[in-house]
Amino acid sequence: MKKWLYLISLMLFFVANTNAANSDFLGVREVVAAKTGGNIVYHSVEAGVTQYVGITNNLARRAAEHLGTKGIKIEPLMQGLTRSDARAVEQALIEIHGLGKNGGDIAQ
Repeated sequence: MKKWLYLISLMLFFVANTNAANSDFLGVREVVAAKTGGNIVYHSVEAGVTQYVGITNNLARRAAEHLGTKGIKIEPLMQGLTRSDARAVEQALIEIHGLGKNGGDIAQ
């Protein structure tokens, strides 16, 4: 549990500090709104357990692809991110939930 909290805190710190002006208490709402990126971090949860996380710039298309090929439904977590911020959030979630191939690192 401590590892999970540490990684989320670290993730929020990096995202918040990329554009901290006019942020709310945690700096999340305004940071996300201020981003010019069009990337979305999403996840698939089954029985309360995160099974998959990913990023896309078109949630409707990606949801249809996942449903058709893997039979899973996805939900957005964070929107309006730059690609690099989305990749950082995705990697943190992979590590938190113990997901991914080759030790849980996303492809570079």
